[in-house]
Amino acid sequence: MQKKCKIIVLVDGHNLYHGIDDLCKKFTSPQSHHLKWISLYDLAKQFMSPKTDEIEKVRYFTAYLNFKNQEEAIEKLKRHKKYSAVLKHEGTEEVLGKFKKKDRYCPKCNTNHKTVEEKQTDVNIAVHIIRLAYERKYDKLFLITGDTDIIPAIKAAKEVYPEGRIELLMPPKRVSGELKEHADNSRAIKLRHLKAALLPEEITLANGKTITRPPKYDPPSG
Repeated sequence: MQKKCKIIVLVDGHNLYHGIDDLCKKFTSPQSHHLKWISLYDLAKQFMSPKTDEIEKVRYFTAYLNFKNQEEAIEKLKRHKKYSAVLKHEGTEEVLGKFKKKDRYCPKCNTNHKTVEEKQTDVNIAVHIIRLAYERKYDKLFLITGDTDIIPAIKAAKEVYPEGRIELLMPPKRVSGELKEHADNSRAIKLRHLKAALLPEEITLANGKTITRPPKYDPPSG
């Protein structure tokens, strides 16, 4: 029996989320946000050949927006933690960065205002790319991102492990020509891929707890 091609999937969680969010803005129904309730395994499987490939591992790189004095942020955090619990149930490994508060200057109103910035995720992904290449842990590495900050890591990985293929699965509205130049292959994640990867409304975890899809992610009715 021929050995299958081993695939490891690294997912830039916020890049994927905001790509889907931008795609949602194209639709008239606010309920199009159901496209965010997806299985990362089922998403990646659509870009492999079942006869010759197998996904060994999926890693989800993200950060929790945890500012308790902001009601909207609290609701986002609840949805995020529900989603992360479901991904872990599927076997996805979570790698956490963090959000940091910062001042941002607005030239129009000539004032500073508080905002947040995601930290460490790019570095975490880059470290994983290079480590996996040095250890020759994959035959194919699927990178779900459109962030050009990881180009140096891709170049380093190709230098130390040229026979390992690096393939980009770029989120909606996140297609980068510059990034594509450094990968062995690149494909865009489209609406049909998201629809095919939708999770069920309820998922029962191994501990017996049931996770219900957040109402904001309910699909359009009718």
